[in-house]
Amino acid sequence: MYLSMECGGCCGKGVSSLLGHFNRKMVDFYKIPKDKTVVHLASCMTNDHHHYDRCPHLEYIKDIIVRKHGFKNIIEGSFIWSGSEELRESGKYNTY
Repeated sequence: MYLSMECGGCCGKGVSSLLGHFNRKMVDFYKIPKDKTVVHLASCMTNDHHHYDRCPHLEYIKDIIVRKHGFKNIIEGSFIWSGSEELRESGKYNTY
């Protein structure tokens, strides 16, 4: 299973409720185990771009996902526009 999610607003407060709802649907109802689910954190959280810098609460959000909800497979980033990649390569955006 593939789950792509955003933070839900600063400071990642919405992550817990989003994962709680997801957990009830996928794990409890459909019986898909957490170890078969990969959580992709949205690129707007994990990468620098023209709106703002990388989320300063990223480690806190990952901690909620792992320790509170038990999802261990986390990938930083989802879809990244090719124009953003070009700006990162040119040095306009930061790379982490």
